[in-house]
Amino acid sequence: MLVAGLIDNHDEIAALFGKPFASQSELYGAALERWGDRADDRLIGSFTTITALPDGTMRLSRSPWCNLPLFYARDRTALVAASVPRAIFAAGWPQELREEAIARMLVYRFDHDEATPFAGVSEVPVGTIALVTRESVRLNRWYDPVTAAKLVRFKSDDDYVEAGRAVLDEAARAALRPSRRPGATLSGGLDSPLVAGALARHIAPPGKLRTYTFHPLEEWSGKVPPRFFPDDRPYVREFLKLHPQIEGRFVENRGVSFDSFDERLARAGSSTYGGGSAISAIVYGCYAAAAEDGCDWMFTAYDGNLTISTEASWGLPELFRRGQWRQLWLAARARHADPRPIWRRAVAHGVMPNLPYALRQRVRAWVHRGDPDYGVVSPLVRTDGLVGQMADYPPGEGVCSVTGEVATRAQWLRELYRLSGYNGVNDIATEEVFGLRTRDVTRYRPLIEFFGGVPTEQFLRDGQTRWLGRRMAKGMMPEAQRLNPLHGIHNADWHMRMTPRLPELHARVEAMIDHPLVGPMIDADNARALLDDWPAEAPDDASYGCVWRFDLAGALLITDYVNVMTGRNQ
Repeated sequence: MLVAGLIDNHDEIAALFGKPFASQSELYGAALERWGDRADDRLIGSFTTITALPDGTMRLSRSPWCNLPLFYARDRTALVAASVPRAIFAAGWPQELREEAIARMLVYRFDHDEATPFAGVSEVPVGTIALVTRESVRLNRWYDPVTAAKLVRFKSDDDYVEAGRAVLDEAARAALRPSRRPGATLSGGLDSPLVAGALARHIAPPGKLRTYTFHPLEEWSGKVPPRFFPDDRPYVREFLKLHPQIEGRFVENRGVSFDSFDERLARAGSSTYGGGSAISAIVYGCYAAAAEDGCDWMFTAYDGNLTISTEASWGLPELFRRGQWRQLWLAARARHADPRPIWRRAVAHGVMPNLPYALRQRVRAWVHRGDPDYGVVSPLVRTDGLVGQMADYPPGEGVCSVTGEVATRAQWLRELYRLSGYNGVNDIATEEVFGLRTRDVTRYRPLIEFFGGVPTEQFLRDGQTRWLGRRMAKGMMPEAQRLNPLHGIHNADWHMRMTPRLPELHARVEAMIDHPLVGPMIDADNARALLDDWPAEAPDDASYGCVWRFDLAGALLITDYVNVMTGRNQ
């Protein structure tokens, strides 16, 4: 029996047995003997397990909402299972990339949840038990995120706030249990300050919580689209004044660019997140600073805007189905940086998601006829061949986001759940590269299940989005921060960081075009044009240079990843 990760209710389960357990493996083994497969439901945490059963079957399991991966490869002669693919290759399995997986990365499409970038290597899905023998693999997908998120109904609005704070405190206590010198990321938004406040309330005295905030280069212009704020520091400084038990550090990341850590992370995790890694690279400076300060854990709130302060992306379609026209109108009116008339916003986001997918696509194609950019996933990829086939996959194939179009809460929960199992190996890679453990406090199963069952009107009311999260923050952060309708932006100074590297980027784009695996998927003319048309300054339209800072940077990262995995960079 092997267990990786953490079982948060270890003490509670041990009390049921009336004895202590020396290790998580011993506890899990006892639970498995007593409750069988139901043990995985009774144990709360983020963990994976490998169990050798008496009949020779290997039992592999992964807890729900688990950010820790479990990979395996098998044939008639052997089974290898590990938390990272490179261990499987070290045991002798051939390291062969799947062309389809690379194509999916380039167009931001999920693979199915058992697939990996490597031929013959599978991943155990979240909330699943895999029974592996020489002859077969049988999956028991025992967890359903929709039925687990039971509807919550309280008498008053204040009761939701109180219950939300209570479950966040529970998540913070669970996160802090193994930590002796905790650190946390801290932004000027809603979620990470809420998490930092909860951690600070429960940290063992006289300890302090160390927090880390990235910020743009001092000489940067500060120019961003209207719906964003460019620098977290003013909000964080005011927040820290209210919380003397929190110690803040600001990280400029001078010299850091979109690819500063990509090769080390790719080697450690045999994985990449493409454009997501490109815009998030700036966060890694905070991890480096926390390691430098001697932190043993780095806590985050990445899933906070999908739980505590979700904007309820299913909300407008639900308001339409209920006939709540006033609320639908107010919600549509409150959409920031949307230049369309309010009635069109209401139709696009309230009516359209309720239509069948095929009809929805036909209507939108008619509305946007003549728009050359409509339906384009990325200007760098070809519209034919393998990537062309994937560009128009239906929602069931899923883009790498849960902020897109969903019609119901159930649909949203299932997309969120599927996303939770995607690229978890990046967390392991981050831990290895920076030398500290990581945990998203908002990815705590009871917390996700609670907020997944809260009524829509607690998140979206009278045009106010993130309503529950804002009320939970009352008295815990300055009002200007609590009520701020704008969003922070990662990699805001991308133009200043990337422009000095233009000659190098030209050479890398040519190498990408000539690449034997990636090159046939790239539109060479468009890729070259992106660099030839490099803007004199970062555009401040709604896309904020997405084609350069996300599409171009992401494609280059994917090419680098392929080179690392195939040895072409040697």
